[in-house]
Amino acid sequence: MARRRMLEVSIAYDEHLNSVSEFAELIFYRILPHSDDFGRFNGNPNIIKARTMPMRNKRSAEDIFNAVCELINVGLLRVYQNQEKTVLQFNDEAFKRINAVLVKNNKGLSEYPEPEKWLEIDEYIEHVKATCLTRAIVSKKYKVNSKKQKVESNGEEKRPEEIEDQTKIWFEIFWKTFTNEFGEKGSKKDAYEQFLKMNINQDLFDKIISAVKNQIENKKQLNTAGKFASNFPHAVRWLKKERWKDELQSTSTSGPLQGKELSLMVEKKNAEERRREQKELKELEKREKEKEKIFHSEILKRFSALKPQLNNQKSEEIQKAINGEIWMRADRLIYEVETGGLKEKSVEIKNVNTLGTAIETVLEMNERITT
Repeated sequence: MARRRMLEVSIAYDEHLNSVSEFAELIFYRILPHSDDFGRFNGNPNIIKARTMPMRNKRSAEDIFNAVCELINVGLLRVYQNQEKTVLQFNDEAFKRINAVLVKNNKGLSEYPEPEKWLEIDEYIEHVKATCLTRAIVSKKYKVNSKKQKVESNGEEKRPEEIEDQTKIWFEIFWKTFTNEFGEKGSKKDAYEQFLKMNINQDLFDKIISAVKNQIENKKQLNTAGKFASNFPHAVRWLKKERWKDELQSTSTSGPLQGKELSLMVEKKNAEERRREQKELKELEKREKEKEKIFHSEILKRFSALKPQLNNQKSEEIQKAINGEIWMRADRLIYEVETGGLKEKSVEIKNVNTLGTAIETVLEMNERITT
């Protein structure tokens, strides 16, 4: 196990570390020297408490757990499982940002098993609730009921900053779950302010997360069935209107289409029509380009045939027009040579709607000349 770690001054400016609470930042520094040479440490909040804050009796394992969750949220820590053992690991990318140095030991072995499964933060929370906090802190419930929640084990009140830290963790989980897949989420700041007003407890939080996941899955099923799936309102409005209580829409495809479903079908039909029109336009452009290539190739052939008969000035004039891709001028100059300089027989194309029509007219005139 490491006895020291080296950190450069750039850590003071790391936006991720500065986004967490001061207590979470303190836990970050206290875990650091206790981690092994691979940046790993036991993920049990009780062990973290015993190793990093053995003389801070006012801070509980639950406080440590909340701080660790904050660090996971911002990407400074990761968590994995191996044979029922939960392990924290410092994120390598995070270490590159703050210039932390982890020096591998000579044997190159970690004190902890290799990762079998990386955990999302909500999985880590459920695991800790089920295996660590409920056993080690028997009389304490991992639950925030109000801003004056009592801790049953010692009767102390939760400090406001602790309650806000817990709410922040829950909100980050909600914000991550409430994806942009079905509409924009809107302002994160407004949503967080609404979240704070709701005095979220564990039961309500579980209901909200479950509802978001179920509603997203329901919308996916509706899309698969060809039925209309409305977008989510902005997150702040979803919370304010208590939309977690909404009933899920039926995914059955029986019966005639009505209302929004009919509108969706019409919109899909219009979209298909637009795609067909775009395809036809691309094909038309392709045909025009092919005609243009034929026209250019014909000019080059005619110029090549006439070149031995041309004086240097006329040849350079035509070559300059070709190099500048002024094909109509090159065609006119070549035509003047072919017709002996009779300007009255030169080709004039007026009021032509498309380049394709102009090319066809020129080719038709050239064909009459050669015959």
